[in-house]
Amino acid sequence: MLCKLKPGTKTWLFILGVGVVSLAFGVVAHLTATPEEGHIAMLFGMFTGFGAGLMAVAVFGLIRSRLISPRKREEEEIAKQDERTLAVTRAAYSVGFFAGAAVLVVLIFLFTYLDLRLASYLCLGALYVQMAAFLIAYRVYNRKM
Repeated sequence: MLCKLKPGTKTWLFILGVGVVSLAFGVVAHLTATPEEGHIAMLFGMFTGFGAGLMAVAVFGLIRSRLISPRKREEEEIAKQDERTLAVTRAAYSVGFFAGAAVLVVLIFLFTYLDLRLASYLCLGALYVQMAAFLIAYRVYNRKM
């Protein structure tokens, strides 16, 4: 379950690798884009920023995992598996899910009002994927427990 995931060194290195690839792709693509493609250059800038953000988070995670004492790490693992912590995490995930669904519904109506059909359909598709993922996860975890 997501509540019990703990990122280790391999996870941080993978995130760092994805960040480096995204940053490199964004920089190289931005340098090769023509000035007429302003929106494409902006997209490549977003890849660059996303990669830099992932790299910063991964480096911070690696440094923290190296500096934290084994005793403190063990205390954190016990706290993560505490029933109250798991219940709070699950409740927060549920609130986040429903808030995201509400935002998607508002965006669907807004884009429809603005006559942006493609954006409206994309939000509707995202809402369907979100609902389907929720229902599938609910059934899978319901069978396991």
